[in-house]
Amino acid sequence: AAAQAAEVAALRTRLTSFACSELGQAHHSGRLDGHHGASGGTVSFSASPAKGRQTGACDELVAACRALLDVCRQAGAAHQERALLDSLVGLWADAPAASPVRMPLLCLLEDALLGSADVGPGASGGSRAGAGPGGGSGDADVLATWARSLPKLLWQLHDRQPQLSCALLRSLRRLADSSVGSARAELLSSVQPSLEPFFCSRGRDGRPPILGPFLALPPPARRLALHTSLRSAPISPRLLAAIARCALAGAAAPALRRAALEIVGAVEAAGHCHALSLQSRVSFYATLLRETAAAAQAAGGTASQPHGPEAHPPVGQAAETINESGVGEGSLTLAEFRAKTLEALRRAEVQGGAVVTEAVARFAWAPATLS
Repeated sequence: AAAQAAEVAALRTRLTSFACSELGQAHHSGRLDGHHGASGGTVSFSASPAKGRQTGACDELVAACRALLDVCRQAGAAHQERALLDSLVGLWADAPAASPVRMPLLCLLEDALLGSADVGPGASGGSRAGAGPGGGSGDADVLATWARSLPKLLWQLHDRQPQLSCALLRSLRRLADSSVGSARAELLSSVQPSLEPFFCSRGRDGRPPILGPFLALPPPARRLALHTSLRSAPISPRLLAAIARCALAGAAAPALRRAALEIVGAVEAAGHCHALSLQSRVSFYATLLRETAAAAQAAGGTASQPHGPEAHPPVGQAAETINESGVGEGSLTLAEFRAKTLEALRRAEVQGGAVVTEAVARFAWAPATLS
């Protein structure tokens, strides 16, 4: 039995070494590189039989690595598991943004690295049975390297691969869910500011803000991005400011105004699940109202303040009110956008027992925050 166990361990070692070697050669051999047509658009790998075979082989390699990771984990071979994960994350880092291997590799790394949430910082992380990496500092480094690459890839993809963008956002959502009450919360806090360019970066040296791909994505991807970003408490102030810049950019463009209203609704929903403080929400709404005031006046009037019972609908109906107004067809005027934002501000003030007329003066962000 001891001889058989040693033979199995030696075979596992050779398989791991072979897989790591193959992963290291994959990018350099061109198996992950796309080719482009004359117009510059990416051509499907299936257009070339040789390229198709190479991509298929790489997919098979990723599938084999998944099985090998399971074997290493079940055998308690932490060193071999770590070596294989290092090679997989290296392949992830080297692959082109739109490589066909991105999706299967993303699924593999998500399952391997986020298989289960860490125990709390004060608990023992020695048992690894059935758990993803995170028990040791080396595993935490692998997870951090992969997690911090996700926002950058979202920005690089822009709106060219919405399906992959949604998959990346779901991975971030899973990271956020696994971070609640765990040692991963610090990692999530370090990842959040990197999402700023995905929404809207601050302009430098007096230049205007730089819009990211968020507003160019289809509505389902936008909603997933907002859900992922706004319900991952505590939310980075930089990230919230970037989302506010997105809302302002959307409010200024008639075609994007409903997307801006979706942002207002998402901020309100984040307040209901206690991911955003009352002060943060009031600051957000007040800033939108202040920054759009001049444009509204130039358009021929400001948004009227709502009166009567509809001015203060039950708090539980707040998100539904915004969402219903944001999914309809047709254009939305700036005055209508401002009226809906003011309603959200009023509901927040009613919920917190504050005075609406003092909110703008007390909580509106300074213009420098958004420039």
